[in-house]
Amino acid sequence: MPSLSSPAPIAVIAARLDAGPTARALQACSERLAPAGYYLATAPWQEQAVLPLLDGLRPAAALVVGPLEAPALRAALSALEIPVVETWIASPQTLDSAVAIDNAEAGRTAARHLAERRHP
Repeated sequence: MPSLSSPAPIAVIAARLDAGPTARALQACSERLAPAGYYLATAPWQEQAVLPLLDGLRPAAALVVGPLEAPALRAALSALEIPVVETWIASPQTLDSAVAIDNAEAGRTAARHLAERRHP
């Protein structure tokens, strides 16, 4: 674990940072990670010109919001050999781990709940 005097970056890979749910999730992550000596590092990592900077950042981990589809970005993250957590929508083949909602199961659960309550 990094010390507070030398915090370690966690690379954030997200298409948009200003969307309501994304912004709230990143704020919550930042608040939880800061006391442990980590900070979130954002950049347009999907862009080819910026991608080499990811290696130079030497992130402790990567937090991916949304699908991780760009082959060059997937390869760069894989080469870093760091923990990668994919959120919202997991790739069919996650690099490391995923925290995602199964929308089909959520729909079935909601339908069951409404059917059981028999609302008029």
